[in-house]
Amino acid sequence: MNIAITAYSYPPDEGIGGITVYVTNLAEGLVKNGHNIHIIAHTNPGCEEEQEYTSNGVIVHKINEPKRFRRFSLVKVLAYRWIVRKKVLELHKKYNFDIVESQTWLFDSLFLSLLPRPFPVVTRMHTPFIEQFILSNNGIPLRYRVIAWFERVVVKLADFLVTSTVYYAQRMAKVYKLNIDRISVVPLGLTLPDKTELNLSQDKESIEILYVGRLEHRKGIDYLLKAIPVVMERCGNVRFTIVGKDNGNVHEKAFRSKLDDKYNERIKFFGYVSREELMRFYRDCNIFVAPSLSESFGLIFAEAMSWGKPVVACNVCAVGEVIEDGKSGILVPPEDGGAIAKALIKLVQEKAMCESFGMRGRELCEQNYSLDIMAKNMVKFYRQSIDRKTHK
Repeated sequence: MNIAITAYSYPPDEGIGGITVYVTNLAEGLVKNGHNIHIIAHTNPGCEEEQEYTSNGVIVHKINEPKRFRRFSLVKVLAYRWIVRKKVLELHKKYNFDIVESQTWLFDSLFLSLLPRPFPVVTRMHTPFIEQFILSNNGIPLRYRVIAWFERVVVKLADFLVTSTVYYAQRMAKVYKLNIDRISVVPLGLTLPDKTELNLSQDKESIEILYVGRLEHRKGIDYLLKAIPVVMERCGNVRFTIVGKDNGNVHEKAFRSKLDDKYNERIKFFGYVSREELMRFYRDCNIFVAPSLSESFGLIFAEAMSWGKPVVACNVCAVGEVIEDGKSGILVPPEDGGAIAKALIKLVQEKAMCESFGMRGRELCEQNYSLDIMAKNMVKFYRQSIDRKTHK
């Protein structure tokens, strides 16, 4: 099949998030299954010209947004989405796409879905853009409300919809007032590390606990930081590694200003790291924790489990579909630093449980979340979408 996928960013962009990781994994998985994949994405920061290159068999087309408008002007936002449509139609003349996949995040397929096109457009629904601001309790700027409205339009206009969990399919059907039958569920997938790379032993003098994610309220970092001193007080052999963007180092500064000096060397903040560095952090940790308050899937949990690590997370949204509570990890109530501390202390003190949870997590990834499984399930979804569109 000839498949085009639109996304706002694509490697080697820096600071990529979960959606870009998903698009990258999907594209490379589809290539390995013999399909021709084209990515249409925004140019790298500072690049003035359009780019075209091949990365791991994926043909990547980077396009610019117009420069003559203000950075956050609505006209500029819409103009870029028009350019996306033009680029996809231009490439279609050359490559004859069977189907185009877009993402709800930042609604880059707006005009592609709004106007006639010679191929079906399927849209994957991720966490709504506005949700991060609802959870932050800092108010929602008008421009973000506009973005949320356009995301809704893209969902309504898509030929077919897909999301990563049953929970989110049900939730988005309610939020967008959709018939649930319009939404297919295909879980995310990832490249599983080779078993020879796994570091499963819990017999270490120092226990490393890893957090991965942006340092913001929605990701539950405030409650983890409350739990950390409690864990370090009870467990003298524990060290914490915090990986993720912290704007202005606000969270680190506030945390260290209150932390007893004797604990300072046992916690490190690394900010954004490359994918290669991130994989090393997963490999070398003993326990993974990410107490997010909202996740449509939680790719970080699957990544940690793929490395055979027990996980601690909040029992919210779709997290329970990825983590088996009491089997591959421990789920705790949201916004509860005490519960996070209790779960981490339990895992630190019970090595056999850690190893058992880690092995079960790896098993779940092999059964449900491998790149090959996701790619084959998406191809099945694409073919069904094409057939349904043809026979409408």
